[in-house]
Amino acid sequence: LWRRFLTNHSRFGDLPFAANFSAKQTAMVYFGGGGRIVIGVILAGLVGWGLTMISTTLGGIITITAVFAVYGALLLFGPYLVARLQNLWWPLTQLGNHHFNSELSVAAYVRLQVKNFLLMALTLGLYRPFAVVNNMHMRAQAMSLHMTGSLDDVLQNFTGGDQRAVGAEAADLVGFDFSL
Repeated sequence: LWRRFLTNHSRFGDLPFAANFSAKQTAMVYFGGGGRIVIGVILAGLVGWGLTMISTTLGGIITITAVFAVYGALLLFGPYLVARLQNLWWPLTQLGNHHFNSELSVAAYVRLQVKNFLLMALTLGLYRPFAVVNNMHMRAQAMSLHMTGSLDDVLQNFTGGDQRAVGAEAADLVGFDFSL
């Protein structure tokens, strides 16, 4: 997992980050949501096939509707994954002795992404900067840091360290977005 590797090799000053999530936990999130989509596609195909046997016109209408429903489900799968993975990864991440938490509502996040998609389509993409800000705002609002001491303890460990941004630049070079 890239996420675990990057987290375990990151620091805030002298405090190391530690990722305590496993590949199995991450895979379960993917298979949980993906499994629902596969079952939906199979059911839609069976219903469309069955109705085609009864009436070609009715079966054709149902099949076209099912195709659009499958595409809609696939478009919603991305935001679903982002929300579920954020809620999985951050509570299992530590900064020294301090713990993070994430309580991002999956339904609210999916609704926000649908709203952003529709507004970007209506404005021919001009709404995109606002969509990105709304997206990051919702994700950041769901985050919290539970301190085992005071904030001064964290800041005392911050010596500034290496001033180079090698990790961020390497992530940009390969085109990955490792934000939140």
